[in-house]
Amino acid sequence: RKLLEVRSFPFGADRTDIHHVEKLIIDKYLGIPYKHRGREIAGLDCWGLLKLVYADLGFRLFDIEDLEYGQAWGLRNKDYFKENYVNDWERSEVPKVLDAVLFLNSRGVANHAGVIFKNRKFIHCCRAGVIVSRLDDGSWKKRTEGFYRLRNKAW
Repeated sequence: RKLLEVRSFPFGADRTDIHHVEKLIIDKYLGIPYKHRGREIAGLDCWGLLKLVYADLGFRLFDIEDLEYGQAWGLRNKDYFKENYVNDWERSEVPKVLDAVLFLNSRGVANHAGVIFKNRKFIHCCRAGVIVSRLDDGSWKKRTEGFYRLRNKAW
């Protein structure tokens, strides 16, 4: 099965189909290696993964790559995610499947992102590549900045 099937997923329909969507995403992306500014299957960073997953869902995301950030951008206290997405995203107090999740670095800057799955799991791309982690694992729980949903996109 191809992830393009996700585009026709009837959001708001039978929620048991979410398992099917998660499986398609995992089958396509799990294990892809990390690459700084990676935007294709050969290598991704966390925002590259979000861009591709949301593209598979039929949504085009603004790319922070256009902002000329370097590998140390999170150390400069520049919060590119929050500065550039305020018009496209709204904060969600209760995460839903396919929402985005942001994580803070030690300076309090949101410098990592993932896509929410059910059962408090999320898929993201870190130095180890694309993996699935749990929101309630110690380091992720402490670093969670918040959950975000594309405006006018109620899945």
